[in-house]
Amino acid sequence: MKTCTKCKKTKPLEMFHKQAISRDGHKPVCKNCRSLNAKSPHSRELHKKRQKRYRASEKGHKLRYDYQKQYREDGPGREGQNAYAKSPQGREKRRQNARSYRQRHPRRIAAHQAVSRAVSKEKLPRARTLLCAKCGKKADSYHHYLGYDQSHWLAVQALCYRCHQKTYV
Repeated sequence: MKTCTKCKKTKPLEMFHKQAISRDGHKPVCKNCRSLNAKSPHSRELHKKRQKRYRASEKGHKLRYDYQKQYREDGPGREGQNAYAKSPQGREKRRQNARSYRQRHPRRIAAHQAVSRAVSKEKLPRARTLLCAKCGKKADSYHHYLGYDQSHWLAVQALCYRCHQKTYV
């Protein structure tokens, strides 16, 4: 028999989880109280904070990145997609889509090429060497915030991937 430190009730030892480090070999709180505590909103908040901190750590980030990379390569249904993409029909479909995009958006293509030339001639720094203009994180690409007219081709701001996606939503 043992008394729970939370509910103050005396219960048999089977009602307590084992803990080798304690004197009697059992935890001080009974299974019922531990279960109720685990379901409390405060406990869930602590768990979320720990998860967030772990994901932000280098180890957590690397494990998540490796998992996502593996899933993209070997995820469900990928076998057929990869086989189709490498087939002659898949390659032709990709060419048709690219051709169609170029025909629908000639100014956009020209604007992106102008920025690419400016970067290669070092008139503009590489976007990845800059910080995002909206959130301050590392930038990934340039955004034509004034549009794609020829007079605004080099009027760009560096944005991270997330902020760039938000501008088009």
